[in-house]
Amino acid sequence: MKKKKKYTGYKRKIPENIKVIPIEIPAEFTAETRYVIINSDTGEIFDDAQGYGYKTPQKAYAAFSWKKKSPEEHIEQELKKKEVQEWCKKYESVVKNIEDIIFISIKEKVPYNIQEILEVIPEEAKAEMTFTVSELLKYF
Repeated sequence: MKKKKKYTGYKRKIPENIKVIPIEIPAEFTAETRYVIINSDTGEIFDDAQGYGYKTPQKAYAAFSWKKKSPEEHIEQELKKKEVQEWCKKYESVVKNIEDIIFISIKEKVPYNIQEILEVIPEEAKAEMTFTVSELLKYF
């Protein structure tokens, strides 16, 4: 069994001024527009998804955000995700109510707000929350 390499973080210095731009990929590989992350000051390509480019600008920014985090931040994020998921298992009925609020808001094309979410969470469940409602919605 191979030993898993320990993540040591992104080794290159992360530029302050980044920009996502579309690139041309030869038609023999793909007909899609792909995107790369560049340093807008120097024009240097910072990240090109191992030569393939990202499918959307949003994916490029998400990848950049992930690579920008330190190993400690990645560990902290995973721990927070675990906390939220454990809370969700304990309060499945509350999670169902939150899902209903989100479903109805999407269906009716009316945005929901944090107050609506807080109203369906009982006080004892709120007392056990070690995370924000935003983190709850991100990881549940």
